[in-house]
Amino acid sequence: MGKTVTNWIKRGRNNMANMTVNKGNCIGCGLCVRDCLRNTIFMREGKAEIDVSGCIKCGHCIAVCPQDAVSLGSIENMQWDSDVSGPKRGSAPEAEAFLDFLKFRRSIRQYKKHEIEPEKMEAIIEAGRYSPTAGNRQKNRFIILKENIEQVRKAAIETLLHAAADESKDLGEREIYRKSWTRMYDDYAAGRRDGLFFNAPAVILIVSDENNHYAEIDGGIAASRMELQANALGLGVCYIGFLNTAMEFDGRIKEMAGLKEEEKLAVAFVTGYPDVEYQRPVPRKPANVRKL
Repeated sequence: MGKTVTNWIKRGRNNMANMTVNKGNCIGCGLCVRDCLRNTIFMREGKAEIDVSGCIKCGHCIAVCPQDAVSLGSIENMQWDSDVSGPKRGSAPEAEAFLDFLKFRRSIRQYKKHEIEPEKMEAIIEAGRYSPTAGNRQKNRFIILKENIEQVRKAAIETLLHAAADESKDLGEREIYRKSWTRMYDDYAAGRRDGLFFNAPAVILIVSDENNHYAEIDGGIAASRMELQANALGLGVCYIGFLNTAMEFDGRIKEMAGLKEEEKLAVAFVTGYPDVEYQRPVPRKPANVRKL
């Protein structure tokens, strides 16, 4: 894996450098002032200044400045990719084609045995890294399971079986899965079918701090964008909510999957090359919209 993937571990705003303004380059246009969501930029004597005490380092001021006058000091584990093509140098997807792309999205449960190229995996991680997070805290961490998939799969399937077999266990809304978890174990034990990870070559976990109240939101946004990137690369994705459940029932699975004690799993999904081709888009109910 490249530097981008190996340096994801800690990108919280507490270990970011401060935004600075090059007064020589600043022309006093005020674009950064108008675009600052925290109102921490102001004009003084015709030049922009930043109150770093309230700055969340979202980077809008850097992106909007026509003179490249705003910068973020270098610091370990923080990257500013200035060579990324944007709307001025590239092009957005054509709207109708993009919507068709979304409509044909499917949860893939049949995968070829092909390995995923490192550059494609890195591109998926990049999509997650560039996803927005609450307060720009960037608390998402990414774990790629490959070598220890079998260990985690076995532990999770057995844990779900034990939960299904324990009639005294209150499963709440998950009561409907008792038979499914039993059948999943029977299929796995008999070598018929992997009903958890579907024999995908990789599992990606998006994890965050236990005390991050926005972990599921941050993780969900990142997972959605990572899935789009995976699909654009010819890969398929399936979200694995049962892994969250298994970790809830048995905390030891967290350690097997590489989570730290103070972390929780937000989203897990498998990915790989689909061994199935769908001919029609996903059926959906009409949108439930209320206009006020």
